[in-house]
Amino acid sequence: ASIFYSLIYTYSYSREVVNDISVAVVDLNGTKSSRDVVRMLDATPQMNITYHTQNFKEAKALFYDDKIHGVIVIPEDFERKIYRGEQAAITAYADATFFMVYKQILSGAAQVSGTMSAKIEIGRLMQKGNDKYKAVAQSQPVSVTTSYLYNPASGYASYAMPGVILMILQ
Repeated sequence: ASIFYSLIYTYSYSREVVNDISVAVVDLNGTKSSRDVVRMLDATPQMNITYHTQNFKEAKALFYDDKIHGVIVIPEDFERKIYRGEQAAITAYADATFFMVYKQILSGAAQVSGTMSAKIEIGRLMQKGNDKYKAVAQSQPVSVTTSYLYNPASGYASYAMPGVILMILQ
C-alpha cells in the first residue's frame, strides 16, 4: 500500500504547475489597448481565454457552470485613463477553491499588468526624447529576480509530496 500510494500521489501531481486555465474576458472598453491586454493575457502560459462575454453576468454564469475558472474585466474607461495619465486597472476574479488555479490566474494578470505598464511608461519617456535603452532604464530603475528557495518549481508535487510520502509510510 505504501508503494502504491506513493506512486499514485506522485503521478497525479507530476505536472507541478497548472497552466492554460480557462478564463472569460469581459471587455467593456473594446479599444486597441484593451484588445492588446486580452491578447497578452491569452499569450501567458497561465491562462487560456476561452470566452469573450458582453457583461459580468454572462461570465459569472459560465463560472457557476464550471466552464471557466476565472474572469478578467476590463472597464469602460480603460484606454481613456491611460491617455490621461491616470492609473487604469483590470480586475481579475479567480476560483479560490483551488489555490494553484487562483495563484496562476492572479500571477498571469499581474504579469500582463506590469508588462503593459512598462510599455506605456517607456513610450511616454521616448516621446520626451529619451532613447529606447535610457527609457527602459528609467521605467524600471530596480528589477526583481525571484528565486524560490524551498519550492524551486513553484509547484505542488515538489513542495507537498515529501511530507505526504512520510505520512503514507507512517
